[in-house]
Amino acid sequence: MVSKEQLLQEAEQIILDELMVEDRLNEEIRELLKKYESEIERSKLDYRKLFEMTKQKLVKQRNLVL
Repeated sequence: MVSKEQLLQEAEQIILDELMVEDRLNEEIRELLKKYESEIERSKLDYRKLFEMTKQKLVKQRNLVL
């Protein structure tokens, strides 16, 4: 049998993990785009637009719910 405290701790951890999905994804995208920073600047591409497009693509590929 699981104690109420243990159940609450595990539920809290699951909720925190779910809330952090978008933060982790955003960080991953920043790191990915950093690799192409010079090309983005040279081509005068809109970083925010690239970020959002990349995010939408990854969300769809990974079936994430944000």
